[in-house]
Amino acid sequence: MKTLFKLLKASLCLSLMLLVVSCADQKKNLYLYNWADYLSPQLVKDFEEKNNCRVVISYFDSNESMYAKMKAGAQGYDLIFPTSYIAAVMAKQNMLMPLDKSKIPNIKYMMPDILEKLEDAKMEYSIPYAVSFSGIGYNNEVVTDFKPSWGMFGSKKYAGRMTMLNDVRQTFGAALKYLGYSFNSTNDKEVEAARNLLMEWKKNLASFTVDDAKLGIASKDFMVIQGYNGDILQIGKEKKYVSFAVPEEGTALAVDLMVIPSSAKNPELAYAFINYMHDPEVCAKNMVFINYLMPNTAAAKLIPQELIDNPSFMMKPDVFQKSEVLRDLGNYNQTYIKYWNLIKAK
Repeated sequence: MKTLFKLLKASLCLSLMLLVVSCADQKKNLYLYNWADYLSPQLVKDFEEKNNCRVVISYFDSNESMYAKMKAGAQGYDLIFPTSYIAAVMAKQNMLMPLDKSKIPNIKYMMPDILEKLEDAKMEYSIPYAVSFSGIGYNNEVVTDFKPSWGMFGSKKYAGRMTMLNDVRQTFGAALKYLGYSFNSTNDKEVEAARNLLMEWKKNLASFTVDDAKLGIASKDFMVIQGYNGDILQIGKEKKYVSFAVPEEGTALAVDLMVIPSSAKNPELAYAFINYMHDPEVCAKNMVFINYLMPNTAAAKLIPQELIDNPSFMMKPDVFQKSEVLRDLGNYNQTYIKYWNLIKAK
């Protein structure tokens, strides 16, 4: 009898183990393609528990590299976080799935003043994730002659200890704004002038980079960097010698979106994640982590006032008036890319 009981007990334990393994195998994977440091790890864990899934995240450091990879046929991603201008290109090329907004009820909290600036104002293929703007991060202990101007990158005093973003539109835009032109210029003479200026600035740069710049200014290897407001704000919280300023000439307002690629294997889980990220409490927690404004009216009421009052989080009105949202330039994008490749090659 004892032997039979032991056999039954062993059989039951084996069945339970197989059941646990089977349940684990049934977990779906949600594959995200995102910018680095742009999503709270704790919120990702909470989503995994709530939806019995695994979230797998890959990273890109420029819109152009992400687009090139997707255009070349990369598959396996369920949700991507491109900036609005490149998402518009992807939508026109049928690379994105049209959205069923009934599956995203939390979009009722979306800020209308942000939506109206976007090409996809009706959210037919994209949902706004966060609003950022580029500017200049600098070491306030060393750079005592700092001026809030893109012209800082022409200073030979900090040659070899400055970086600019590895992003064609952001970097060209800085030069265009310094020259008094639009971030979205399609004027050949203006863009050529910006190219020539960037060639001069490049002589003072250590590199064109994103993540290395953040590490470098935190470690005091770099003195002046072009960076995104939230990234510099994150660093400045721990490293008080790191400050951020928006150049007086103006800058680019970049709205990063959440889009579902046409090749997505788990679109339903992607819908769930989009809706989750715009739950007001979740959204507020994520803003505190990433230090970027997410255009959610209900969540904006839940974040600390000190964050709202910080110019690295909310741009000053006078500079805001001089700033522009990046636009898709259609075929003219190729002109920027051609010049960008020439600049990086030399």
